[in-house]
Amino acid sequence: MSNVSAPLMPMQQGHLAPLQTGLDFVNTLDFWPVPHDHLDSPQAALEWLASHDLMHREARDDMLHQFEHAPAAGWQLLSRLHRIREAMRGVVEASVARRAPDPADLGEVNRAMRTHYIYELLTIATRATRSTEPWRAWPRASHAR
Repeated sequence: MSNVSAPLMPMQQGHLAPLQTGLDFVNTLDFWPVPHDHLDSPQAALEWLASHDLMHREARDDMLHQFEHAPAAGWQLLSRLHRIREAMRGVVEASVARRAPDPADLGEVNRAMRTHYIYELLTIATRATRSTEPWRAWPRASHAR
């Protein structure tokens, strides 16, 4: 089992998810009345993500197309989703039991939440400061009347 520190998928746009969606994700592995995994294939996993607004349908379609040509990549993604789900379940169960979560579970969840967005610092040049440093471009409190 490798410890991948990269984000789950390249992200062009993020999606905030409510707590209930996180719990629904954890519960895609049912234990009662009989064990059943709702994420039993890469296709099912991507459909679940898209149907819960965690992925654009176009991105899902692109990935499904990629998986047709590289099936191992789909199964690798599914394996990663299963590890994330297991870690999230561990964090939830620790919370319910009022104990500290396993650091490995927290690490996995944190890796999953990490994205590789590209942040661009915008600068503002003003006549007063002749500065392109954003923090100097804003008026100081004593000058803002």
